[in-house]
Amino acid sequence: MATLSSDGHYEWANEVKAFDETKAGVKGLVDAGVVKLPKLFVHRPETLNHPSPPCNDTVQLPTIDFTGLESGSGGARRREIVDEIRKASEEWGFFRIVNHGVPLRIMDAMLDGIRRFHEQPQEDKMHLYSSDSKRSVRFNSNVSLGDFDPACWRDLLTCVFRDDTLDPQAIPQVCRKEVQEYSKCMMELRETMAELLSEALGLGRDYLSRMECMKSQALACLYYPVCPEPELTFGTAKHSDTTFLTLLMQDSIGGLQIVHQNQWVDVPPVRGALIANIGDLMQIISNDKFKSVEHRVLAQAVGPRISVACFFMPSGRASSQPFAPIKEILRRQRHNDDGCSTGSVDLFRWAKEVEEFDETKAGVKGLVDSGVVKLPRLFIHPQRNDLNKNAVSLELPTIDFCGLESSVSGGRREIVEEIRKASEEWGFFRIVNHGVPLRVMDAMLDGIRRFHEQPAEAKMHLYSSDSKRKVRFNSNVSLRELDPACWRDLLTCVFQDDTLDPEAIPLVCRKEVQEYAKYMIELRETMAELLSEALGLSSDYLSRIECMKKLTFGTSAHSDTTFLTLLLQDSIGGLQINHQNQWADVPPVRGALIANIGDLM
Repeated sequence: MATLSSDGHYEWANEVKAFDETKAGVKGLVDAGVVKLPKLFVHRPETLNHPSPPCNDTVQLPTIDFTGLESGSGGARRREIVDEIRKASEEWGFFRIVNHGVPLRIMDAMLDGIRRFHEQPQEDKMHLYSSDSKRSVRFNSNVSLGDFDPACWRDLLTCVFRDDTLDPQAIPQVCRKEVQEYSKCMMELRETMAELLSEALGLGRDYLSRMECMKSQALACLYYPVCPEPELTFGTAKHSDTTFLTLLMQDSIGGLQIVHQNQWVDVPPVRGALIANIGDLMQIISNDKFKSVEHRVLAQAVGPRISVACFFMPSGRASSQPFAPIKEILRRQRHNDDGCSTGSVDLFRWAKEVEEFDETKAGVKGLVDSGVVKLPRLFIHPQRNDLNKNAVSLELPTIDFCGLESSVSGGRREIVEEIRKASEEWGFFRIVNHGVPLRVMDAMLDGIRRFHEQPAEAKMHLYSSDSKRKVRFNSNVSLRELDPACWRDLLTCVFQDDTLDPEAIPLVCRKEVQEYAKYMIELRETMAELLSEALGLSSDYLSRIECMKKLTFGTSAHSDTTFLTLLLQDSIGGLQINHQNQWADVPPVRGALIANIGDLM
């Protein structure tokens, strides 16, 4: 690994730059006759874990046979397969699939096509060499320019089918036919997997398909050349997949290992089989029912090894919204925890009440204006322990940004340390002297008050539960869930990639929203730097991965399914957070903002 001396960054960046400029990848090094591993590929001894933690050769990855799956829509064999998938997803997070319907000739042809791509002369593929994640087809070696993380000994051709589409001419001709045929089979198998995983979660068969959470796919076509010093590096370092589901095809050379019960387990290749891997987002929406586990690929002195990983990701439409635990699953777990059965619910009456409320397009304020004195049934929450609104008196950490940009480096280090401590222990903290003018904050609160307090007919055209609308007004009432509604109205403004058509913002608060958004974007950059440093990363890390590039303005117990929330409160309290299994009040402080670590962070 590169030495982190005073000029370590310069040396490291030069090494990576020199490697990238060849546009030949790892295979280019092998073809050049390298016999000693370049420094940027050498991993720290403590991460190599050879031989500890030990590999357990006595356990076998679950294998699920899809034979008989379609013998009858309600057949016993299908129920058996669903149960096997449920068990494997809960206990392993990985399982092998056989008789899945993808023809062996197509699998073999895909592996051959990927071999041809990687083994063609470097001048025939160097025009595709890029680390730009926006390119739908790109070739690289997954080397990070900005970090000191060691590189892995592999090359990678990536083909991204957004919403199942990719211009065929963008795919390299040497493997175009094979990629198109294989991706078509993956799309078909995805529909089957979406149904089975939905049923395994106790949901309707079409649930995941309707969510469009796996409507896009990325084919990662990996080539692991022979490594001169395999004990010093990895083919792929330890990680979990940040998607919903992965289907992996391996050639006959092994090397894949997964973590099971705190031990590394080999996953030997089986001809004609595919490996299914639960991703991080599937674990999130299942509320940890299904597990996303870490895995790696060993570098080897034999090869090349070829594999194709198909990552299933949300559609373009679905990717613009955050993902959270599915409410049906939460409700079922809640009832199980309480020792209750869900019983029968008058779904028709519930839907009718919600429909009647939504049709007014006036929100909760409309109920108040109409003189309601008794809470409508759809707002009544069941009697539960967490409905006890009494809170303990605890003092939320307050972090003063005064002196953050001064030339004295100690001040910044202190602030970073305070953020690290508060994020680890609380997940919430108050920020003062953050750079957002008080006049802008007050104007924003006044503008939002004006929006909500204008006549119902002036805002009802914005009333919608359609998450695709960038500007919408609603009361967060779900038509198809049986969860009680909350007593509040909500104006949501989504700045995708920091942009939103000003004309879409209601005129009554347009100026205030635009000005406040500008300051939030500036403060986000500061927060991204400080949180990166608090995580022990380079200050630009979170900005480079663009994990907070979307800005959304917009209750019962919940956590935020985002990376970071910055909250502005007026002078009336009400916010409570859960700290050490107790509810704690967060009283408003004029001019302060509340920072809240989200699920994705």
